[in-house]
Amino acid sequence: MKVCICIPNNYGYFQEELLLSLFSMQAYFYEWVIKNKRDDTLSIMVQGGVQLDAMRNDVVESALRYDQTHILFLDSDMSFPRETIVWMMEDLEDNPEFEAITGLYTWKKPPYLPHVYRKYSKKTGKFLVAGLFPLNSLFR
Repeated sequence: MKVCICIPNNYGYFQEELLLSLFSMQAYFYEWVIKNKRDDTLSIMVQGGVQLDAMRNDVVESALRYDQTHILFLDSDMSFPRETIVWMMEDLEDNPEFEAITGLYTWKKPPYLPHVYRKYSKKTGKFLVAGLFPLNSLFR
């Protein structure tokens, strides 16, 4: 796999927590690659700008231009566990029927509910927040 971490960023700087988690994820990834005698690579691409949708599209075009096979979007105002990339790669390899895997993102204000929506309500015209899903295993 050629994994590309894609980071749209409209801040003038990067938060220390993000940078430390990127370095940690990269180190863990390459330790795993060496230990398992794999040929995977990891790239990081950042796209600045104002409009988030345009930044996302631009960074994906760049990743594709460099023949990346997998894209991981990360927000520039968050930090991530060092095992994130390896866990996601292993989950994809163990579940070939899956086309994508994502982490849980939560609201930034209490009660910090995750953005998981299972059903669409035609009555209200909104997606309904899901409940009762596993926190430590994959789910659809």
